[in-house]
Amino acid sequence: MTGSPTKYFLHNDIDSYKLWNYIYKSDQKNFVICCAVASASDPEMSPQDMKAVGLVDAHAYSLISAKIVTYKGRQTKLVQVRNPWGKREWKGDWSDSWPGWTDKVKE
Repeated sequence: MTGSPTKYFLHNDIDSYKLWNYIYKSDQKNFVICCAVASASDPEMSPQDMKAVGLVDAHAYSLISAKIVTYKGRQTKLVQVRNPWGKREWKGDWSDSWPGWTDKVKE
């Protein structure tokens, strides 16, 4: 799509620490990044589970940014993704309607 070199990872095939570092450093370099949700045949998460948290199964998302924030004294790694369809929205922790948002956390 971009003509740029690419890398492809399956989260189960790479150490989560290495994957996060790769995503975070790539975001800092303004690389184009995308991610995808497993297909409905994935035994770890059913289509109903995905829909309950606002994800679309077998769907790709643009990764907008990767951040490390401190929340309740702990570092938390976050990725911000865009749903090109715009029909569903993440409903879990850190979603727009998440009750944990405070002015300090928003900063």
